[in-house]
Amino acid sequence: MISYVQNYWNLYVDFLERFRSVEYHGTPIVLCSHFYQLIKDNQTVEQFSQNKPSSKQLEPVQTRFNRLLPPGYSQQSHTKSPIVFHDQLLRIPFKLLKKHYHKRDLIILRNQTNPKTSTPFQIEQLNEFEKTTQIKPYQRQLKQLFNKQTYHPVFSDTTFQQNLLNELSKIIPTLQAAENFMKHISVSGFVLGSTNHLEGRALALVARQHGIPTICMQHGIIASPLGYLPKLADFLAVYGNYERNLYLNSGVPSENIKVIGHPRFDEINHPPQTNRRTFNRKLRIHPKQKNILIISHHEQFNDLESIMRELNNQPVNIIIKPRTHVKKLRTYSKRYSNVYLAKGIQLYDLIRYADIVVSYESTVALEAMIASKPVFIWKQNSPNPIDYFQDLDPFFYQESHKLVNNLKYFLGNIRQTSTLTSLESFLTKQGIQLRHSSMLLLKNLIDCELLSQ
Repeated sequence: MISYVQNYWNLYVDFLERFRSVEYHGTPIVLCSHFYQLIKDNQTVEQFSQNKPSSKQLEPVQTRFNRLLPPGYSQQSHTKSPIVFHDQLLRIPFKLLKKHYHKRDLIILRNQTNPKTSTPFQIEQLNEFEKTTQIKPYQRQLKQLFNKQTYHPVFSDTTFQQNLLNELSKIIPTLQAAENFMKHISVSGFVLGSTNHLEGRALALVARQHGIPTICMQHGIIASPLGYLPKLADFLAVYGNYERNLYLNSGVPSENIKVIGHPRFDEINHPPQTNRRTFNRKLRIHPKQKNILIISHHEQFNDLESIMRELNNQPVNIIIKPRTHVKKLRTYSKRYSNVYLAKGIQLYDLIRYADIVVSYESTVALEAMIASKPVFIWKQNSPNPIDYFQDLDPFFYQESHKLVNNLKYFLGNIRQTSTLTSLESFLTKQGIQLRHSSMLLLKNLIDCELLSQ
């Protein structure tokens, strides 16, 4: 895995160096490219990904990336202008924004407007700032560079080249929209949910050109550094020490990393939106049985049915929170009498009324710990293993029968404190912010770093 990541970054930097001359108004368009998707399923990449990296390749990726960034302009003072929250993967509850910001101080920027959303804030739609743009001149420039890649094992691949050409139809209009937005609307800074997606990257890069500071939030636990690096925003607002250390080791200066948790964590221990009687009635569960909440996502739970089968005769309610495969899970709920699909109930209420949470390696597992719930984590068997939860080894399971056996034991000893003590120690070690409001910490970061320029 280490060799793969190092070789990936080497290939990525090589990609930027070879194609950075194709620019849109001073911004190299390849900085907005989703490189991981460009090389996905490329057999050549798979072949050399396990090669031992050279000493040059071991230089921190952020250090190498910074040398390829176009120069930014000194930050301008727009202290009386609103802050823009780019509502993509931001996941900050509206009621927290309403509590801390006046409607004139904040703009919600979206890719598309949701007519069902009720908010007092000004809402702008990014794609409304697009104009008709010629893509062909940029395609011609890229094709000229393709002609120079004849002997490159990846960049000479016709599928790779076509994928990059196809990206232009999205990259150029998005850069244009970001530029037009900042020309027409005065803002003091941006809070972004991610810079690994096109819109967030375009906003961060264009804001840099305009001298407008930016903060990028952490939208979930870091399953792979490929989805969180390189850093494009001025500041990174992260969950805790794990993320801080990862960015430090990748070459990000400490002053650009701020540990604040996440504002949505503030909601975890607030009063539930649904009372227990309504909760039981909606799910039609047995009110006197223990609730096991299982978070199902993608193909992580290939053995999910075996877990259901082994717990079928236990006096428990198995509540499944699905992300995908809903039709298949619906079949399971009909096959096993104590399996229920969670519908129409907010995640934190599901966690609140759960006696045990079983999750793949996800942010939900962290959120359940913050809610002081016993958490059993299903360890993923994937090419990109997550090491975030590695210090919780007693609660890590790869084999379904071991997970079930420990669940059964815990159900019979649910009042024991050792499990929760271990989870609390994990949160303390990670430096997860529990004593202070993350929303207030974010607001303080905005006031100090964005509005004080």
